[in-house]
Amino acid sequence: MKINTAPKLLLALLIGLIISVLLGRHIYSNETRFISTEFEQDVRTESLALEREIALNFYALQSLKNFFDNSQHVDSEEFKHYASSLLETHPDISALSWVPKINESERSRYETEQVYFGKKLQIIERNESQKLIPALKRHLYFPVTYIEPLVDNEDALGMISILIQTV
Repeated sequence: MKINTAPKLLLALLIGLIISVLLGRHIYSNETRFISTEFEQDVRTESLALEREIALNFYALQSLKNFFDNSQHVDSEEFKHYASSLLETHPDISALSWVPKINESERSRYETEQVYFGKKLQIIERNESQKLIPALKRHLYFPVTYIEPLVDNEDALGMISILIQTV
């Protein structure tokens, strides 16, 4: 009797092992598919949220552009007031600045007349050792003329755009 039960026991063990492996693979496959679907949904949701936030920030920039386009002259107080309200409603934007296009022939007048909250602006840039110096002669300058918040951004005033320096 012991001789007959061993093959039956071995067969039952083998069938149980095969069923366990197949069931484990099936569960693993379903779980992997579920995790993948969840991940894709999370990525879709986050990318839509990011896309929406970028669109809102571009709206704020367009609003600032329209403010300048529809004004005869914007002074530092008007800029501060308008930019502050935009920053309050768009907390992901850390600062806003206005960077006009200045020709070489306009540079002297710009540096003579442009004052921002009592500070006379000079068109500046950083040299190789990262020290602030008067900007080298160019055909065009794009200096930071207004910036909000001014706190922690004072050094940016008059700084020419890094992207424009290579033009």
